[in-house]
Amino acid sequence: MQPINRTVTWPNHTAMITGVNAARHDVLLNGDVIFGEHREPPRIEPWIDKEKMVHVPEVYDLARENGLTTAQVDWVAIHHAHGIQWRFPELPDPDGEVERDLIAQGVVTAEQLRDFNKSSSAWRDQIRIDAVADILGSIIPTCWCYTLLTSITRTCLRSDRSRESYVNEES
Repeated sequence: MQPINRTVTWPNHTAMITGVNAARHDVLLNGDVIFGEHREPPRIEPWIDKEKMVHVPEVYDLARENGLTTAQVDWVAIHHAHGIQWRFPELPDPDGEVERDLIAQGVVTAEQLRDFNKSSSAWRDQIRIDAVADILGSIIPTCWCYTLLTSITRTCLRSDRSRESYVNEES
């Protein structure tokens, strides 16, 4: 049996599910490199539409084209991806369908969603888990992509797996 072919580029946590390497899908970072003027350092602009950033279909695109149900919670290189039906993006939108459900349930407020990235990664991951539960309460996706940043940060920065690697952690 062949292993799943995926490209993972560290330290930027870009995990692609295209079946091809970066020479074909063209994603090297979690965004486009924007070069500054007057010796300003370059920066990464992550909010690039998926169709402009990833130059081949991803597994969820093919799943949707074939009538399967797709969902994502904080998956990378997926901004405005047309192949995703259910979504809780990296930058939640208080007007999004899943986000409105979470607000109605009292899980989170619109203000907390607007300031989402100002909170601890552990708190954000709890809200992501709540988003997963919300989506699974509506449908069972055939193709599912999600990221929990606390586990990525813990794996990359804290290999001791101590309790402290799960709490009071800022990314």
